[in-house]
Amino acid sequence: MQELDIKEEEIKLFDSMVGRSKIMKDVYWKINLAAENDVTVLITGESGTGKELIARSIHSRSKRSSGQFVAVNSGAMANDLVTSEFFGHEKGAFTGATELQDGLFENANDGTLFLDEVSSMDYKAQTSILRILENREYRRVGGKKTFKTNARIIAATNKNLHKSIEEGKFRKDLYYRFEVFTINIPPLRKRWEDIPALVKEFINQFNKELNKKIKKVSKEAMDCLIKYEWPGNVRELKSATQRAMLLSNGNTLTQESLPERLLTDNPKRKHVEIEIGLPLNEIEKKYIERTLWWLGGNKVKTAEALRISRRALYNKIEEYNL
Repeated sequence: MQELDIKEEEIKLFDSMVGRSKIMKDVYWKINLAAENDVTVLITGESGTGKELIARSIHSRSKRSSGQFVAVNSGAMANDLVTSEFFGHEKGAFTGATELQDGLFENANDGTLFLDEVSSMDYKAQTSILRILENREYRRVGGKKTFKTNARIIAATNKNLHKSIEEGKFRKDLYYRFEVFTINIPPLRKRWEDIPALVKEFINQFNKELNKKIKKVSKEAMDCLIKYEWPGNVRELKSATQRAMLLSNGNTLTQESLPERLLTDNPKRKHVEIEIGLPLNEIEKKYIERTLWWLGGNKVKTAEALRISRRALYNKIEEYNL
């Protein structure tokens, strides 16, 4: 991995997202498709991958862009107030309801309601969401008037909903309503080739906020950033970059300024886990992908390490869409 020069051309953004890897280009294509079609969307991905950014991008590119984008963390809602939060309440509907309050569905009418971490909703809340998805009608708590909503729902989760269904924690019929169109956000370790561009974008941002003048990232530092597996994904990378910049005195972000966990030698990084029964082509794909990652995307070194020609490597990269 070469030294990263921050003076290079501007990072090309898709809305506010950085990444030109093939896997992210597929995500961008799905965002545009979801924006063009007014259907319910389910966004899946690990914590820190940017699920809300995806939802906001769909909203801003859709015909609903003039309406409100209303985001709510489903898991943070108190169980006894879920119905009131979603549908609003009339004055005097319950103790503490001193005035009429609009609900989230009313606020998001003609716009988008983003339900983050839907796997954390209790069964009662899931039933309420299912009912409104089926008939698009609701009543405020304590009210008799029926309201219609055309709010578009985009849901997101970092959990495996199939497992939650098996455990009896999530309604199967609600899942079928959500999965009309699914976008899976890849973890950062699966799109490591985007890390230099992400780091450059974060440095440009924090140079202004921290009054720093970082112009380069050393080869050794970038090598560590590439080879770390980032369990916290883009959010963790951003935090690590900010910390490193705070500890840097010169104009180069060096290996010494990185968090200790990025510097610890982990032999498992060089290993590839192969499940018994995995088809040979999948094993080959995993091995090539991991070798490319370990060698910082250097195709010449990768071809040499795999003992194949560069042309053969390029063919495999094309075949496996790496």
